[in-house]
Order: sequence, then structure tokens, then C-alpha cells
Amino acid sequence: MAQRDEGRRALVTGGSSGIGRELVIGLSHRRWDVEFCGRNEAGLLETSRLAGLHRFHRCDVTNPDQLESMLSQLTTAGPLDLLINNAGHFQPAPLLEHTREQIEACISTNLVAPVVLLQNLVNLGLLGRNALIINILSVSADTVFPGCTWYGASKAGLGQAMRVARQELRHMGIRICNVTPGATLTPAWGNQGQNLADRLMPSAALAECILQACLSDGSVLVEEMVLRPPGGDL
Repeated sequence: MAQRDEGRRALVTGGSSGIGRELVIGLSHRRWDVEFCGRNEAGLLETSRLAGLHRFHRCDVTNPDQLESMLSQLTTAGPLDLLINNAGHFQPAPLLEHTREQIEACISTNLVAPVVLLQNLVNLGLLGRNALIINILSVSADTVFPGCTWYGASKAGLGQAMRVARQELRHMGIRICNVTPGATLTPAWGNQGQNLADRLMPSAALAECILQACLSDGSVLVEEMVLRPPGGDL
């Protein structure tokens, strides 16, 4: 039976599809007061329908104006108990084929935006005492996958940035968990995903595992967690 956390507030970025959508649904089942954001309005509406929630934000977390608007709306509802940094940019290509614009988009979304969001939430007093931050990383951060130069580098950078933040923010009661998933079936795989489905973790199962482990007991902090398909990396 799902754990009940009625009345606690959460924000999930990248909630319009994939892992983010399943995390929103899982929190909703636990009776959390969940807000979520993303760039795809149709995807946000579908998540809203599936989760039975209506408070979402069409927000590209790399866009300062959109981020400011979302933060302003969040301020009116009070502090958050949980932030899940899930929004990501995944556009694999050989190193020599990446354009500067693609590199900057990857780093901006996967590394800069989650850290800036955390800064803003802390400075605005929007993270309550004992608030938990969950960062969705990737095994690409420390495993070599051709085509994932900048995706892996940006996720590795986020992991280290959040380890430093964990130490700096302990005195405020803010807890930080880095979750490192292996290959997961999400829309990012496109048509190839269905061909590899038996080698990929289902998004719903992954999300449930994350929530069970990270929300089970406030007296225990899961600082780092690695999750892989039983068959190993692709």
C-alpha cells in the first residue's frame, strides 16, 4: 500500500512525460500536494489528467522569465517539502557532430537550471525545514556510452554540484539525494524504445522505487542511489 503524506507539498520539474510524469502520479497517490512543470503543454495536460492534479506550470526551467513567473506563483502557496529535479535534455550524437548550441542546451538544462532553481528556492524561503531534494542523474555520468559526451558530463557535473550543496545546506535541514538510473523506457528513446523494452526499466516501476526509498523514513537520508535494469547497461 502506498505511503500517505497528505498535506505535504512537492514540485517536480520535467513532469510532462516519462519518469517525471510517473513521479507526479506516485506522489499524487500518496496524497501529496504536487505542482509540476514542463515545456510541453499537451504533455502537462495529460499528466494532469492521469494524476488528477490541476496545478502545473508551462515553464522551461532554462528560461529566466518563465522561471521567475513560476517562482512567483509558488511563493503564494508556501514552502515546499520536496523538490525533484527531473527535467533533462537528451540528444545523443558523436562528439565531433555536436554543435555549440546543442552543447549549451544540454549543460543549461541538465546542470545549470537545477542548481539555479535550488538557489532561488532557498533564497526565497520556499524550502521548509527538512525539505528533501531529489536529483535525477544518469549512469552516463560515470559510465562510457558513445554519443553521450555532453549528456554524461552535464549529469556528472550536477551530481557533484549537489554533493557540495548537500554539505553546505545541512545546517538548514535541507537534505539532498542523487538518484542515478540506468536505461529507462521513456519517450526519449523514440521508436527504438519499443524494440529495447525488455532491456529497459519501466518508468512507473523506477518512480515507485525512488519514492519508496527516499520518502520512507525522515530519520534516514538516502544520499546516493543507483538503479539499473536486471540485465545491466545496454
